[in-house]
Order: sequence, then structure tokens, then C-alpha cells
Amino acid sequence: AGSSTVFPVANAWAESYSNACAGVTVTVEGGGSGAGAGRVCANSEKGSAVDIGDMSRGWKSSEAS
Repeated sequence: AGSSTVFPVANAWAESYSNACAGVTVTVEGGGSGAGAGRVCANSEKGSAVDIGDMSRGWKSSEAS
């Protein structure tokens, strides 16, 4: 999840990585930097957490808590 600016690069990386590593699935989602920040900090029990949240800007103080 994350930055629409970073999305094309992340998508290309995911495709390359998945091709090189049989059996590995990488899912890339957009949604903006705010979505990336929120989802990487989300509670994994709710099913919305991600391992990597792309951002094309720095953290906002409201996102750091």
C-alpha cells in the first residue's frame, strides 16, 4: 500500500521478484502515502497491515503515534 508516485517502481520490482522466486507472491497496492503509513502501522489482527508501506514524502507527526 502506498504512494502512487512509487507505485510503478514497486510494481516492477514485485513482478521481477515474483518471477525470480518461484512460489512467492508479492501484492502491490496504491492508495497514497497516507495509506502506506497507516497500513504499515495497522493492527495485523484486523487484516489491513502490510509489510511495506511506500511513501514519497516524510512522516507527518500525526502518523508517528
